[in-house]
Amino acid sequence: METFFLHNLAGTGWIAYLVIALAMVLEGEVVLFTAIYLAEDHYLHMRYLIPILYISALAGDVLWYKVGGYMERTHPAIRHWFGRMTLPIHERLIQKPNLVIFISKFTYGLNKATLMRAGMHPVPFRTFFGTELFTLFCWMSVIGNLAWFSSASSVYLKHYVKYAEFSLLIGIVFMYICVRIFTVISRKMITNNNQKKK
Repeated sequence: METFFLHNLAGTGWIAYLVIALAMVLEGEVVLFTAIYLAEDHYLHMRYLIPILYISALAGDVLWYKVGGYMERTHPAIRHWFGRMTLPIHERLIQKPNLVIFISKFTYGLNKATLMRAGMHPVPFRTFFGTELFTLFCWMSVIGNLAWFSSASSVYLKHYVKYAEFSLLIGIVFMYICVRIFTVISRKMITNNNQKKK
């Protein structure tokens, strides 16, 4: 496949990995999917990429956890507002922190709020950290396999899609649909469990 700019990626060296590491702290699925996709297409080196992705994702999640703890100690107004916003997950997080943190990682738009809430309540750091190690491994495996499948499928799309960037975009849309389906299911699970308790 031809590319607009991906053929220049290898020339950026460590800068590409640094950008990916920083982006993983702020974003998640799209950065992970794109990075694995590009590594499968040999634009990046997988042996460097995997540890960078894992460590930066772990650092990012710990950072959001710590932000929640900081808000709890120093910003009562924000704590009150954020507490009301995250009330649906509050009781579940107290009862089953491991399960809620795990599910939230696969639920678009819920993970960072859950991590901050875990830091505010707080969920003990040892519990949080142990859960994160396992959760990130599972999350990276799922998203990574979706990226691999999309990259492998791009071979069959080359007759219809001329540029590699469009093939990547199709893969991201496919991943987003999968994540949205899981998001709807997991939010219903959380809502139903909260309603049963009432």
